[in-house]
Amino acid sequence: MTGDGRVGLGERIMHFLGPGIFMIGYNIGTGSVTTMSVAGADYGMSLLWTLILACSFTGIMITAYGRFTAVTGKTGLQAMWEYVHPGIAVFILVAMCLSCLAAVIGVMGICTEATSAWIAMVFPDVPNVSMLVPGLLYSVMLYILFLRGRYQVFEKVLAIFVGLMGLCFFASMILVIPEPMEVLRGMMPAMPEGAGAPLVVAGMTGTTLSPILIIARSMTVQQRGWTAKDLRAERRDAILAAVLMFVISAAIMACAAGTMHVQGIKIDSAIDMMWTLAPIAGSFAITVFVVGLVSAGLSSHMPNMIFIPWAIRDIRRKPIKGEFSLPLKLVVAGVLCVGLSVPIFGGKPVIIMIASQAFLGISMPLLAIVGLILLNRKDLMGEHTNSVALNIAIGITLAFSCWISFLGLKGLAGLL
Repeated sequence: MTGDGRVGLGERIMHFLGPGIFMIGYNIGTGSVTTMSVAGADYGMSLLWTLILACSFTGIMITAYGRFTAVTGKTGLQAMWEYVHPGIAVFILVAMCLSCLAAVIGVMGICTEATSAWIAMVFPDVPNVSMLVPGLLYSVMLYILFLRGRYQVFEKVLAIFVGLMGLCFFASMILVIPEPMEVLRGMMPAMPEGAGAPLVVAGMTGTTLSPILIIARSMTVQQRGWTAKDLRAERRDAILAAVLMFVISAAIMACAAGTMHVQGIKIDSAIDMMWTLAPIAGSFAITVFVVGLVSAGLSSHMPNMIFIPWAIRDIRRKPIKGEFSLPLKLVVAGVLCVGLSVPIFGGKPVIIMIASQAFLGISMPLLAIVGLILLNRKDLMGEHTNSVALNIAIGITLAFSCWISFLGLKGLAGLL
């Protein structure tokens, strides 16, 4: 707000965008960049249909859960505990926490691998830098920012770098955009050949149609203070978020399809993904990509590391914002330590990242069923109970998520 009491342009923009803009920031991170790059590099645009369906169903689910919170004032986890069954709430909470732990392992693994590779390529005379060194530096920096409560400033700085990477992807996509017929064929549902295709499809869906994203949406709507009179704004905000998720993710996939797929380049490590930016960044592709990838990773790592204490506070009906107790601060420290698994013990962070996204979608069917139960309760929703159309939409989402869960389990079993 300005000194004369008027609302500034930035505040008006944020009021118009609502919590959806934070959903985009949470969604488009290392997981999305990795999964969409692998999909484009391995299968071209043939999996575009997966992204279309995943973003469409995401829009339906975040609208539904945001609508429930706006009408009742209760978040998804709180409603599960009180109106469905505490066991279901705990199951969803545990599944999301396990997914968070898998995600922080993958995110930090990719960030440290990319940083170490960048140092080796840009400074060849410098001795090899262990992945643990940048991992410790990133973890300590994030924890200090968490303790000091400076995440908002940190997020704004990183948003600049992520935005630059996004611009590079869009500019690169224009230069290497696939043939229109390839894009059209990619809109027709078909599973490509290859043992890894089911896991990639599940990973693409898990990074978009995410239970964490849906539950976090209900939390942000509650914090926003939206009520039944804000349902139109809530729906508009959810649709905008889903559309932007699709546009950005499709641009990343198209870059990989137009560069790596046509050359037969596979993604085995984080640094391999730099080729998606080569047409626009040229010799600076490595630096541009590493800065953007690490920035996107750390900006999504922060919500991942604090989601567990957030969810614990939410299910106990305490505000998610505010000072954390010592036990919850120790939980965050523990999550950061888990994130150092790849630098310490080794592993392939790209595979871990895709697997974590695939695992995330396994609990989606239960979330859809719970949504149908809650949104059709007259005693909770009053005149705002689900319409027939919304019930059908959530039902289709349920069927799709069941199929994706099967693909995720099949793909994870193949890895094991």
